[in-house]
Amino acid sequence: MSNWVLRATEDYLLPVYEELHRQLVKRGVLHAGETTPRYSTNRERGPRPSYMWLYRTGRDGESPIALYEYQPSRKAEHAAKFLDGFSGYLHTDGYQGYHKLPGNIWVAGYWAHARRKFDEAPTIGRARQRSPD
Repeated sequence: MSNWVLRATEDYLLPVYEELHRQLVKRGVLHAGETTPRYSTNRERGPRPSYMWLYRTGRDGESPIALYEYQPSRKAEHAAKFLDGFSGYLHTDGYQGYHKLPGNIWVAGYWAHARRKFDEAPTIGRARQRSPD
């Protein structure tokens, strides 16, 4: 059964993914990020870090596209290969690997991590007021 799933994925889903990728890199504004899922291929060694990269179009009025790409590392070359053909603004977090991309890609930081602290501040402040130090 697993071979059937792999074959169906290659035959039917991969062409859809590739077309979405072609459409994604045509846009002028993208968002990118990466996170670390855990998986294990060896019970003795345990889980190894790996990376799931996310690329998403901006809010440009067209249908949004979000694509995930699994990679075994966080090397900047993965983003460079995926974004080959893209020219525009790339909103990212502070990962310096994005700054190694070609000059036709302008990296723009996003403030989600900083904003989150401001959103949490009222709740944390109230909790500290209630608890004696």
